[in-house]
Amino acid sequence: ITILENTQSVAYGTDKGKVGIFRVDSTVAKKEPFVLQYQQPVHVAEFDSPGKDAIVGLHNFTPRGTQTSILTAATSKGSIVGWDLRSPRQAWLLRNPPKHNPISSFAVDPLSNWLLVGTSRGTYSLWDIRFGLLVKSWNHPKNQPINALINYRVPGSKSSNSSCPTVFSAAGPNEVSLYNLETTQREHLLKAIVVPQSDGSLGASVAGSDEPVGTGSSQNHFQQPSVHTIRALESPNDCPFLLTGGTDKCIRFWDLAKPSNSYVVCGFGRNQMKPRYYYDECERVTQELPNASNDSSAELSVESRHHVSLPSTNHADAILDLKTLELPHPMLISASRDGTVKVWK
Repeated sequence: ITILENTQSVAYGTDKGKVGIFRVDSTVAKKEPFVLQYQQPVHVAEFDSPGKDAIVGLHNFTPRGTQTSILTAATSKGSIVGWDLRSPRQAWLLRNPPKHNPISSFAVDPLSNWLLVGTSRGTYSLWDIRFGLLVKSWNHPKNQPINALINYRVPGSKSSNSSCPTVFSAAGPNEVSLYNLETTQREHLLKAIVVPQSDGSLGASVAGSDEPVGTGSSQNHFQQPSVHTIRALESPNDCPFLLTGGTDKCIRFWDLAKPSNSYVVCGFGRNQMKPRYYYDECERVTQELPNASNDSSAELSVESRHHVSLPSTNHADAILDLKTLELPHPMLISASRDGTVKVWK
């Protein structure tokens, strides 16, 4: 789904190739406490994708200098179609090269200049929306499926034109890369470990690493590579951080200005050690590493003495989407594969 800004409408796509729009009107109560009251959703439009292929992603944007709202959808067969919501009619149609394999994710420039497509084969395709041209294509270093893409605007830049456009890409075992779209070079790599088991051990190697981490007997816990992947990315405009969620059921806060301040929002048990974060300036890699100390040991001993059993706030299944809200106050919303939605302050 995607929200159509300033219209009180939401668009959705289905695996049957249907794209629909419904509107939720609201009114202010005439009597105190004058709260906002929402009406029943009203279905206002419906489209079919080319060939009625399954919808794999939706975005909405407004081209500069216009009041036209363009709803963009990517399909499983490689089509990217834009609908002009004023008509409504098809505004343009792009077809990703079949050799790049099915589209798995895509991101749209807020200024409506370009569109970046990622595929299950690990291929990136950069399109110029204005002229409908495929500008360039390149591959992920390990040819890993591209699970998610999100725009990242450097904090302090007034527009996307004041600096090179950059995009975060979730691809590979618990890895996220920051790409410069002008050079197609990777500028930053975030690498996470897998979730510790109930006994406190990690039971797998650091994601994306071919070598075990640790010394002595602790290396026995890092023999098999991770199969977990990042599936959700969120980075509000002008904020120097990234939020990620994935199949290891963890939500992580990555501080891009000071990597050592990064932390796990949820996913680790109360009796498990929190990781630490190390930034390699030469390689431009932020690495999540197991922590040798456990700062919560004192608190845990008190809980165990009193036999306190608190409910877990962690997700029980893979985290597939993350969104942030600014009003009525800053909040994070996470959604997992089992249908659970959590709101974090």
